[in-house]
Amino acid sequence: MRRPSPLTWLLVTLIAGFLILPAIAGGGGKLRDRLAGRVNDPLPGTTRQTLTVGGTERSYLIHVPASYDGSSAVPLVLMFHGGGGSGANAERMSEMSPKADAEGFIAVYPNGTGPLPNQDRLLTWNAGHCCGDAMRNNIDDVGFIRALIVDLQQQYRIDPRRIYATGMSNGGAISYRLGLELSDVLAAIAPVAAVGQVAQQPPLAPIPVFIIHGDADENVPINGGIGPKGIERQVRQPLKDVAQFWINANDCDTTPIVSEDAARRLEQYASPNGDDVWVLIAKGIGHAWPGGQKGRAEADAPGATVAATDLIWDFFETHPKH
Repeated sequence: MRRPSPLTWLLVTLIAGFLILPAIAGGGGKLRDRLAGRVNDPLPGTTRQTLTVGGTERSYLIHVPASYDGSSAVPLVLMFHGGGGSGANAERMSEMSPKADAEGFIAVYPNGTGPLPNQDRLLTWNAGHCCGDAMRNNIDDVGFIRALIVDLQQQYRIDPRRIYATGMSNGGAISYRLGLELSDVLAAIAPVAAVGQVAQQPPLAPIPVFIIHGDADENVPINGGIGPKGIERQVRQPLKDVAQFWINANDCDTTPIVSEDAARRLEQYASPNGDDVWVLIAKGIGHAWPGGQKGRAEADAPGATVAATDLIWDFFETHPKH
């Protein structure tokens, strides 16, 4: 076969250069960013990923909206499943992924740990005072989430001022713990159907808190004690004590702005620095993600009068880290 002449190779090289230069100079500079390692160009939708932390492989689901192209930094919302659930369960129950598509943020659904190796079943979080194998084995879930956030920031263009945590039940409890131990990174937390352990020490930094709880919750009773439907027979603290801890920690006004209707009661405790504490009581709602889907077939009905996901995003959107 006849080999191309040096002149032919020169012409091919020049043509290729003319084709590449406009792409680098134009198109929003996306190719230039990708060549510099600043852009991850994933397929939109939800995928399962893993991360090894401390020699242990951990997993999570990540939902990337179709609008993400790496050209600008986007918010990150960490959504934590309840005890015995999974990231897939949390995604379905909260309907956070459609919200991520509509608002342009990345949603991540971490998986806890459980007794069945390599299976996303019967998973729990070590929230300090609960729950399951994660607490009994003293799993370092705070360390996992800190490492996960760092890893995600290396892969995607995450806005460091808009990283948030929310979750249901045991997932809400770990959100409270992250609010204490990861408030140097997180901008705000929004626990649902959970109570946190009232700590002896304040959080690393003040952090806005949005609490949502059903007044008919028999797993985690709003007034504390042992819930008639509680799987772990633990004495829970009254929600008002947990809320008061955060009100004090964030130096909020002691007198709230109150709005109430047939579906909800909202108490808004303003902070001079923007580290507000909101407490929303969903009337007639049990142990559920209000406005979402049932976590399992026999779970309490979430109702349709309070849309937790919409309300949480509204709170997050107006509370970036300062």
